[in-house]
Amino acid sequence: MLSTFLKFGKDQKLFITENKVLLAVSGGLDSVAMAELFSRAEIPFSIAHCNFSLRGKESDADAEFVKNLAKGYGVKFHSKKFNTESYARKEKVSTQLAARDLRYQWFRELLKKENYQSLATAHHLDDSIETFFINLMRGTGIKGLSGIPVKTAEFIRPLSCFARKEILDFAKKENLKWREDSSNASDDYLRNRIRHKLIPVLHELLPEFNSVMEKNLENIRQSVALQAEITSALKKKYLKLTSKGSWILNLRSLMKEPESKIKLQLILSDLSIKATKLNSLFTSGDTGKLFYSGEFSLLKDRGNLHIKRLKNKDREAVSLNGSEEEFHYYDLNIHVKTDKFKAGQALSKDPNTQQLDAEKLSFPLKLRQWEAGDYFYPLGMRGRKKLSDFLVDNKVNRFDKENCLVLLSGKDIVCILGHRIDDRYKITDQTKSIFTIKINEK
Repeated sequence: MLSTFLKFGKDQKLFITENKVLLAVSGGLDSVAMAELFSRAEIPFSIAHCNFSLRGKESDADAEFVKNLAKGYGVKFHSKKFNTESYARKEKVSTQLAARDLRYQWFRELLKKENYQSLATAHHLDDSIETFFINLMRGTGIKGLSGIPVKTAEFIRPLSCFARKEILDFAKKENLKWREDSSNASDDYLRNRIRHKLIPVLHELLPEFNSVMEKNLENIRQSVALQAEITSALKKKYLKLTSKGSWILNLRSLMKEPESKIKLQLILSDLSIKATKLNSLFTSGDTGKLFYSGEFSLLKDRGNLHIKRLKNKDREAVSLNGSEEEFHYYDLNIHVKTDKFKAGQALSKDPNTQQLDAEKLSFPLKLRQWEAGDYFYPLGMRGRKKLSDFLVDNKVNRFDKENCLVLLSGKDIVCILGHRIDDRYKITDQTKSIFTIKINEK
């Protein structure tokens, strides 16, 4: 088993530097066997253990066991205790997802702080097969059917070439000691139900089931790699990243491609967007239609699909006292200042710069997102106008409309940033000081 472990590590380039590898050790069979193989291979390593406080004294006993294991190998031991259930309630996620978030966040902190080459987990072939069926039942794409990757930028799975039975036989032969997690016997979790009920039946139908699945997973991984190349070419051809950090997808041109819906799905999935309501996206005459998917909003507008992260909702208002300052406000850099003004002085023609008569303003000013019912007196127009009507008349798309900012002096809106100032606060020959606000995208 050691020779197979070393060959697999070499073929997959898992151990490529002199730096230590951090091993995630729970105390169970798989991670204990992994630690033993690292020790016999004389690969420098340390051990990290997570205590999720989910099984009371049993969890504490696991932590003590792993601590002694590390001591026996003479390696550095890292341990952290989490209040997993409290985190799950706070974040409104399942206990399993909470445990995953907590451990990987801590693992990444350790990798950076201690300068480890990578973190090794004890996932093996059976884990990948179970993951295949879990994702198959969830209707995932082809990437989800490829099992657990052997390595990523930070993590490696050096036991991926071994079946669970091989690891168990090795541990018994070498008289290794390990801890049994009582939750592994429960069928409360989907993975356990697949492990205990589905997989045994498949083994009965096909004795060589594991080796067949190993080939299947490898074939799928090759297909995923090919798909990634195709997706990269599609993004380069049809997707443009804007200076605002959003994307514009040339939907009209993409629609002319064969299998255009699948190609759209590839592009959106690569951006971590679930490609829902595809038929609506392709329907003609839907200009201005807005879709939501997770943390993204998608706006269909004049043959393009505008894609943006939903990060600017419910912006908090800020106060400006008129003195010169520059600050970040979500996705904008904002610069404000107040200067003396001489009659005839040229004003800025930059549409992202607004200049107002400072003496007409009541400081501090208030900067906030526009609201329904807002109105102002647009420069060059008579009478007041609803801000919503002004934005429609000026063909401001829904993305920019939703994120439009206004500046208030008292209860008066004195300007719409990047669009128009209020006529009552314009610069005249009597103006003595000028207030300037300029916005730039980050």
